[in-house]
Amino acid sequence: MANLKESIFKTLSEKEAKHGLHVNTISERIFMSGEYPDITLEELTSKIIGILSRDVKGKNPEFSKVRNGKGGFKKGIYKIKTKISITPNPKNPDSIIKINPEMDDTDKEKLMAKNLFIGKAGECSVMSELLFRGYNANSMMVDDGVDIVANKDNIYYFIQVKTTYLKDGKIYAAIKQNRFDAFIGNQIRYVIVARCKISNIDSNIFFVFNNSDIQKFIFNNTVNATGNDIRIKIRMDSDTKKPILYHTREEDISFYMNRFDPL
Repeated sequence: MANLKESIFKTLSEKEAKHGLHVNTISERIFMSGEYPDITLEELTSKIIGILSRDVKGKNPEFSKVRNGKGGFKKGIYKIKTKISITPNPKNPDSIIKINPEMDDTDKEKLMAKNLFIGKAGECSVMSELLFRGYNANSMMVDDGVDIVANKDNIYYFIQVKTTYLKDGKIYAAIKQNRFDAFIGNQIRYVIVARCKISNIDSNIFFVFNNSDIQKFIFNNTVNATGNDIRIKIRMDSDTKKPILYHTREEDISFYMNRFDPL
């Protein structure tokens, strides 16, 4: 049942669930999917109610109750909590700024502008590292899945950058599955930029993956490819200080940290 929360998220991500679904509807859809054949519908509903109740009371909830317009909430109806990402696409609990429903348009515009600055800062930091290593790097004018094109020794690389933060020793990022599938077989690279403090100095940590690396991680169950996103979770081991990629299994990814050359 470890992935039940992900199944709830997937169900509430569907277009018709935009304004929320009742727990009974969520339970019925997950039950009919056949993902959990060993429990009854009643047991599944009970577990879903428990997960949603704990989540909305938590520090960083992924779900929210639906307001009834009278100062309260509609009974038993939940939706995905509204968020703005600081990078173009990721669903990343450590790199989101939550929108207050009472926030006016000016404040929303300021948050969106901040997102753009942070995302562009990540891209510039990657271009800087590439230039230091002799790559001719250029930023793309339009985001169609590629942020940077780099060239070295007459070989061109297409780079997608995900900018996030190291928080509580963890890093989260996500890649849209359809974007990932579109670039299979190309010279695509995915660079995660994690902003952090090293010896109390603002710094960046980089993780550089190619398409095959991520396919291998998915196969090894160290990356979660459930739903519409490929979710990448990294924790910095408190004892060894090594970066550990984790999902249902774990993998040391020190090899991929700050490794730009060769791309």
